[in-house]
Amino acid sequence: MQIATACSLLFLLSLCRGISGTTRSRRQELPQFAAPPLKIAAFNVQVFGTRKMQDPAVVTTLVKIISRYDIIAIQEIRDSSETAFPFLVRLVQQANQNTGKTFDSVISSRLGRTFSKEQYGFIYRSDVVSVEDTYQYVDPKDVFQREPYAVKFKAPGKAVETFGFIVIHTEPDQAVKEIDALVDVYDVLAARWGTQEILIGGDFNGDCDYASGNDWLSVRLFTDKRFAWLINDCVDTTTKQTDCTYDRFVTAGPKLKSAIVHNSATVFRFDQEYHLTERQTIKVSDHYPIQLGLEGLPNRALQRKIQPSVSYRVSEEGFATATDIRQIESTSFTVEKLYTKTGGLNHVVATKALVRNLQTNIDRFRQENEGVLSDNLVSGLMAYEDTLVHPVYVYGIETYYSTGNIDIVCEVAERKCTVTVYRRARVK
Repeated sequence: MQIATACSLLFLLSLCRGISGTTRSRRQELPQFAAPPLKIAAFNVQVFGTRKMQDPAVVTTLVKIISRYDIIAIQEIRDSSETAFPFLVRLVQQANQNTGKTFDSVISSRLGRTFSKEQYGFIYRSDVVSVEDTYQYVDPKDVFQREPYAVKFKAPGKAVETFGFIVIHTEPDQAVKEIDALVDVYDVLAARWGTQEILIGGDFNGDCDYASGNDWLSVRLFTDKRFAWLINDCVDTTTKQTDCTYDRFVTAGPKLKSAIVHNSATVFRFDQEYHLTERQTIKVSDHYPIQLGLEGLPNRALQRKIQPSVSYRVSEEGFATATDIRQIESTSFTVEKLYTKTGGLNHVVATKALVRNLQTNIDRFRQENEGVLSDNLVSGLMAYEDTLVHPVYVYGIETYYSTGNIDIVCEVAERKCTVTVYRRARVK
């Protein structure tokens, strides 16, 4: 007995028939199912100040990194002169003056209990987003070494047009306590801005010696169901020999949670992108930037033109006898028997349309026709069916699979039965 399986996914787009152009330009002409995503990052630029700005190679790399994003939250700005960050912003503006991108920035006050104070800075594309409010958290219990800084952004054309972004760089030895207190910061800002849609990001020092294992059970930001963590513990956010997930993104608010681009929350390996040596990389920072995408508004007019579908089939040879195949009958399936020119039975085809529950219908067919479909074949079918809980992801299309058709084709001479399932998908 042999079992063979196959699966295919098809997106039928009537609009594509009218697409033309050269091979070089066709990619630009393809229709977009949604507006481009908003590219967001958080980056601890280790001890960023005037000394780092004196290294041309480092500055060049920083400008390249920052230019990739629509919003980037910079941490660990240590500069008593407060000149390094504005200078960096000017260089980013100059580097992009012929690209159509325009950049602006906001920066916090100098923070910290010790002599070594830090600032948080946001650099953002002012042609894509605007700043509606900034807020320096007031820490009534003196929990934070460097109190979080937050910005409320407006992003026209994105799935969430207004959201907050809280940036934090925790004190390593107090990381658990400070991460826990971020819930209080969130509550203050949610009330101030009248929105649940807030992103929290930065260097949490949230791994290895500072926060791990059972520590998380006492962290409200981790246990509170309002929050979703996007950078998992398997991601190394450091550039040195350590393997730690210090940097994190946490989202809150139903709209923001659902609008994060699938699998976009990760690190940006600028060393690989720009072909840097380990020494050159460490000069930039001991952290990689973390990044994510926020979906653009869907193109509803285009989505109405698509007809997503999926099909899969499982074949089995040698299980059913020729007699079992000849005797196939069903009250729930439409059965058709196909004969050769000489009058011999060639195929038996059983079909059913508008099927919702595959298991129920296959079980009913098997009760009526014992010995035709084996347990192994049905297990193969259901394995495919289970994958439809997580459909293939296409940016800008949110689908769910609904009704479909079942075709059962059994060949008498080969004693081979093939079950094919066609599922149509709806676009939400």
